[in-house]
Amino acid sequence: MLATSGRASVDSMGSHTESSTPATIVSRPDFYIQTLDVRAQIGGEAYVKELIPTLLELADGLEVLDVGCGTGADALQMAEQVAPSGRVVGFDHSPDMIAEAQQRARAVDWPIEFVLGDANALDFADDSFDRTRCDRMLSHVSDPVPVIRELARVTRPGGLVLASDLDIGTSFVNSSDRDLATRLALRMSDVVANGWSGRNLQHQLHDAGLHDIHCVPTVVLNHLAFMRMVFAYTLGVMVDAGETTSDQVTEFWDELEQGDREGWLCSGVTVFTVVGRKP
Repeated sequence: MLATSGRASVDSMGSHTESSTPATIVSRPDFYIQTLDVRAQIGGEAYVKELIPTLLELADGLEVLDVGCGTGADALQMAEQVAPSGRVVGFDHSPDMIAEAQQRARAVDWPIEFVLGDANALDFADDSFDRTRCDRMLSHVSDPVPVIRELARVTRPGGLVLASDLDIGTSFVNSSDRDLATRLALRMSDVVANGWSGRNLQHQLHDAGLHDIHCVPTVVLNHLAFMRMVFAYTLGVMVDAGETTSDQVTEFWDELEQGDREGWLCSGVTVFTVVGRKP
């Protein structure tokens, strides 16, 4: 296994640690890691995770860069697919995520390395990788254009660039409190730096000079436990701002729990996965 070393670090990548990001995620890396792990257990999420390597046409011998690698789970999966003669580099701005990824990589003997840095200025030469990708990262970046251009820059001619992200503005939940559900979706979109990330990826890859662009939208349904994790902060903000009341929030959760018990709960969001080829 390649050494899992860290390169020169920067304080942040884009606006991932700006005040618009939930304080629970910024101040508690363990919460963010738990969220990533729970999310991976959702059926629609698993579909997207299987779709991405297919669109990247992964095979033995390819060199792959995963920007915003988080816990390294996806990078580890890809390393197995390009082994034994290929390699994967996982890249993240967060020392906590790099440390977690390195810990998980110790149990395997695949060609993988994790490095720390700034996605706006990747520390790699032009044309360094056969495949580059980012997943669920650009929604945390107020201006994703420089990141996508960097992905294209370090991709070899003929190689593939892939970006996959939520469009939080498409969030839905079948609550009878239509007003609260609608305002919650809007607030959820505003909580991150780039809540409409998904719908803009196709245009952004085109503007980065990529060709043969292909977009796959996927509706991912949430389960109640995950909804509890991702909605709670935003509902608390709305209560504090006087946009709803604690009683309304309690009624909202009571109804969703009933829907979960009876099998009619329906909540989700659209994920857009876009791939393009560098000419």
